[in-house]
Amino acid sequence: MTVPMINFFLVAFFALNLVYCILLPLNSWIYVRLVFPNRVRRLRGEPDFPVNLIVPCKGTTEHLEENLRAIALQDYPKLTIRFVTDTADEPAVPLIERVIRQTGRGVHIVAGHDEYTCGKNHAELVAIAADTASEVHLICDSDMRPSPTFVREMVRPYVDPSVNVTTSARWITPPGPGLGIYTYTGLEGHSPMLLAFGLITYVWGGCFSIRRKAFDEWDLARLWRGTEDDDLVLCNKLNEHRQKPFFVPAAVSPSFETHASVRSLMRWLIRQGQTTRLHYFPVWLLLLVVETAVSVGLLGAAAFALAARGFSWQVAAALGSILMIMVNGLLVKAPYAGRKDMPLLVWFLVPLFGHFVVALSFWLAIDPKMRWGKMTLEFNRDGTIREIRNRHH
Repeated sequence: MTVPMINFFLVAFFALNLVYCILLPLNSWIYVRLVFPNRVRRLRGEPDFPVNLIVPCKGTTEHLEENLRAIALQDYPKLTIRFVTDTADEPAVPLIERVIRQTGRGVHIVAGHDEYTCGKNHAELVAIAADTASEVHLICDSDMRPSPTFVREMVRPYVDPSVNVTTSARWITPPGPGLGIYTYTGLEGHSPMLLAFGLITYVWGGCFSIRRKAFDEWDLARLWRGTEDDDLVLCNKLNEHRQKPFFVPAAVSPSFETHASVRSLMRWLIRQGQTTRLHYFPVWLLLLVVETAVSVGLLGAAAFALAARGFSWQVAAALGSILMIMVNGLLVKAPYAGRKDMPLLVWFLVPLFGHFVVALSFWLAIDPKMRWGKMTLEFNRDGTIREIRNRHH
C-alpha cells in the first residue's frame, strides 16, 4: 500500500473514532445532564391520565419476583398493570400471583399463542386489546427493576400534545466477572447513548410507550401481527410521520440479567442484527459498516504502530485512534456514573473486544433464518414470518 493511501486511511480512521467513540458519548452526556432536564422543566403540569402498563413474562430467574414487585409498586395512581404470560402454567405465574396478592395491584392475563406472531408481540397486542380506557400503553420488560417513579417519568412527556412515543433503556448490573458478562454490560451501555442521538430514530423494545391515539391511527396492531418485532416497526412509523421518540434517561432501570458466555451473547446479537436487517435495513447497514471499519481499523492501526520505526504523526494518529476506542467505554459510562456495574478499568478495556463481537455478529445476521429459542423463523420480504420450525435436539 502506498504512503498516501496509508495516510488517508489513518486520517479517516482517526476521524471516524473522533465522531463515533468521542462525540457520540459526549452528546449523550450533554443530553442527560443538560438537554433532558431543560425539556422536562418546560413541561407544564403533572401527568394524570390513565396508563396501561404491559409486562410480558416468560420463564423465571432469581431476580424476577423482585423485578415484578418493583413494577407493581409504582407511584402513579391511574395505572393498570397487566402481567402477561403465554400459558397458565408458565414458571412465572406463581411469582406473578404472589406479587399481585401482596401488593394488591396488577392483573394476570394468559395470552395464548398466535401461530405467526412471536410471544412478546402477541402478549402486547392481547394486553392492549383488553384495555379500553388508558391514554398511554407502556411496555416494560420483566428483567427491569424500575424505581417507584418510573411510570411517572415515562409518561410525563405526554403533557406535551406533540409527543406520541417515549422510550428508555436498561443498565446492566453484572452478577460477577466474566468476558461475556462484561462485554454485554459494555455493549448495553451504548443503547442509551444511541437513544440520545436524535439523528437516528431509535426505540428500545424493552421499555417504550405510545399514545393510544397514535397506536390506533398508525395501525400498529396490524403491523405487529405476524412478526417478531415491535420497536423497529414503530421506528419506521415515526420516520413516516417525521416524528422522534422522547428519550427519558430518568427512567433507565437496572437489570440483573446478563449473558454468561460470549457464545450466548453472540447468539443474541445475531438475532438483534437479523431483526434490524429485516425491519430497519439502513440502520443495520450503517452499524455493520461502522463496526467493521472500527474493528479492521483497530487491527491496522495496531499493526502500523508496532511496525513503525520511530515516532511520527502517523504513529500518533494510529495510537490516538486506539486510545479513543478505549476511552469510549469510560465516556459511555459517564452520564450514568452513579450506577453500580463493573470496574472502570473494564469499561476502558472492553471496547477493544466488543467491537469485534458486534461486527462479526452483524455479518452473521445476513443468514435469513433466525434462531428464536427452540424455533427457527423464516421471513417474507416484508419482514413477516413465513414459517416457524421447531428444532429438535
